[in-house]
Amino acid sequence: MVWLLFSKRVKQAFTIGALSVFVYAATWLPTIGFHPVSFVDANLYIFNFHHHAGVAFASRLCHDTEKNPITLVRQSAKRLRTPDVLDVEEIRALLAQLEDPFKTMVFVATTGLRVSELLGMKWQDIGFDVLEIHLSRAIVDGVLGDMNTEASRKPVPLDSALADVLLNWRGRAPYHRDEDWVFGSPEKLGQQPYWPDSALRKAVRPAAVGAGITKHIGWHTFRHYSEFQTITE
Repeated sequence: MVWLLFSKRVKQAFTIGALSVFVYAATWLPTIGFHPVSFVDANLYIFNFHHHAGVAFASRLCHDTEKNPITLVRQSAKRLRTPDVLDVEEIRALLAQLEDPFKTMVFVATTGLRVSELLGMKWQDIGFDVLEIHLSRAIVDGVLGDMNTEASRKPVPLDSALADVLLNWRGRAPYHRDEDWVFGSPEKLGQQPYWPDSALRKAVRPAAVGAGITKHIGWHTFRHYSEFQTITE
């Protein structure tokens, strides 16, 4: 039986604590309509469940199979910290301290784009004639992938002031062909864009210090700035 073979493989791969979590989750799955053969398809769900539940859950294991086991895992509905938001003057002071390409990076980031989308842009994605950005890819931890949802792939309106900034950067960028990354890294000879954490560490955060900004700066800071401006305008 598939279930027995799968169970044997799991017993070999996991500790007793992990196995107890697996067994508990597996006994719960039939109550929501999983057929035994679909347990193989559900293995990622169970493994991921163990990752979040941990041995602490295993030590509290109960046998109420009518209860979703994830309800026993502590889950937070609140942010761990309130994100810092920069005001207009702080953004201007930060931009004044930055050199390109990081200045343009931050400028573009204040539109609300995710850093994965920002660094995934190529010049061919920017329609300067129609004032639109066509997002088609994203880069996360150096891995290139497609946009997650259909909504993410919809054209993003391009403000004329931002278009001027991007055109200005393209005129000076070492990699400016249509197929080049907008923010191609010289260290990678333009074959890859800048690494976001490296850009923060080497350029953006030092510039924030130079501008007298004491707030925590991350790429999400600039997305929050965009949201903040939308609310207060």
